[in-house]
Amino acid sequence: MAKNAFKKLSEEKKNIIINAALIEFGNHSYNESSLNNIVKMTKIPKGSFYQYFEDKLHMYKYILSLATQEKILFFSKEAEMSKELTIFELVKVLFRKGIDFATMKPQYAAIGNQFAKEINEELKKEILKGANESGESFFIGLVESAKMKGEINNNLSTKACVQMFMTLNQAVLDEMLKHFEMENITQHETELYEWADELLDILINGMKSN
Repeated sequence: MAKNAFKKLSEEKKNIIINAALIEFGNHSYNESSLNNIVKMTKIPKGSFYQYFEDKLHMYKYILSLATQEKILFFSKEAEMSKELTIFELVKVLFRKGIDFATMKPQYAAIGNQFAKEINEELKKEILKGANESGESFFIGLVESAKMKGEINNNLSTKACVQMFMTLNQAVLDEMLKHFEMENITQHETELYEWADELLDILINGMKSN
C-alpha cells in the first residue's frame, strides 16, 4: 500500500504524513476526504505523494491498516496480562478496553468509526478482508487456548466461535456509533458496559428460558 519511497522516509516525516491523513480520514468519509487537504496540512508537494502512495485509496488502506494494527496490539497486550481469566471474562475486559482505546487513541478510533459508517459497500468489502484476517488471528489464538483449558467445547468449530466473538465486538461498536458521539463516549461507559455484558451473557447462556 505504501511505496518504498515512503518507507525510506525519516520517522518524523512519516509521522507528519500519517497524522495529516488520520485527521482527514477521521473527520470525513472516504468520498468526502481530500488528498489536497492532506497536502496542505503536511506542506509537502502533491507530486511527492504519488512517490509515496499510488493514490488516495492506497493511502486510505495504509492508514486503516495502521489503525487495525494499533488496536490489535492494544488488545494483545491486555490479553497477555490477563492470562488467568477465562475467555469470557477476558472478552468482557476487552470490550471495556475497546472504550479505553477510543479515549486513549482518538485519532485511530475516529478513522475506524468513519469507516464503520461508510456506505460504499464495495470499498468496505475490499478493505475488511485484510482487517478481518488480523482480527481473526487474534481471536483464533484466544479460542484455541480456551479449548485447551476446557472453557469452550472442543466439538465446536473454532471458526464459528471466532465469528461469534467478532460479531459481538461489532455489535458493541455499532451501539457506540448509533447513540453516542466519540468525544462524549466516556460519559456513557456504564451504559456500554451493560450492553456488552448483556450480549456476552446471551452468548454464554443462550436465549432459552430455564
